[in-house]
Amino acid sequence: MGYVERAAGGEVERYYTSQTNKKHNDALDSLAYTFDYMQHKQAQEPAKIAAYESGYRAGVRNQRRRYQERRKRCIYFAKQKALGVLMLALSVIIPVAMDGDATPLLITVPMGLALLFSKEMMIYNSYYMEVQERKGR
Repeated sequence: MGYVERAAGGEVERYYTSQTNKKHNDALDSLAYTFDYMQHKQAQEPAKIAAYESGYRAGVRNQRRRYQERRKRCIYFAKQKALGVLMLALSVIIPVAMDGDATPLLITVPMGLALLFSKEMMIYNSYYMEVQERKGR
C-alpha cells in the first residue's frame, strides 16, 4: 500500500504498510502509545513515585522495629522463666542444705511458680523500665 512515516521517541521510522503488515503496525502503534504514555506519566508524577518509595522505606523500618521489639520481649520472658526454674531448683536444694528446714520454701516456691507461669513483667531491668516509660507510667 505504501510507506508510512511515524515519529517515535524523536526519531522518524519508516515502514511498509500492506494488508499482511496491518497487525504488525497495530502492535507497533500500541507499543508506541504505551511507551509514550508511560514516559508522560513518569515525567508527570515523580512526586508520587518518591512518596511511594518513602512510604515503603518507612514500612520496612516499622517492620524491623516491631521485629526487634518482639525479640526483646521474648528474651525478657525467657530470662523470667529461667529465673523461675532457678528458684524452684533452689527450693529443692535448700531443705537438703539446711538439714530438713523447709521454712525458706514458703518464699521460693510461690516466687518460682509466679516467675515461671506469669504473663506479667516481674523482673526489674532496663527493658522493664523502657516499657514502663513507653506506657507513660
